[in-house]
Amino acid sequence: MTKVLDVVEPGVVTGDDLQKLLQVAKDEDFALPAVNVVGSDSVNAVLEEVGARESAIALASSCDLTRSRYPDTASAKNSASECSVANSVGV
Repeated sequence: MTKVLDVVEPGVVTGDDLQKLLQVAKDEDFALPAVNVVGSDSVNAVLEEVGARESAIALASSCDLTRSRYPDTASAKNSASECSVANSVGV
């Protein structure tokens, strides 16, 4: 059995390491949970719990929620790439 921390370092996982993480999940037949977050308070709560459990998780944020909380992103069009940018800035 392959353990996630044998493949990637703890912390934010992107790029090639994300692909490795997803391959381990597929090979070992488990899913990575995703949690919808709406601000720094929910992000912090999720990260604290995940850290305590030494687990992995995906964070998801709605483009519309980001716009309502962060008005400076309100002019962004509703395309996938622009929502991603607005979410990364907003959260």
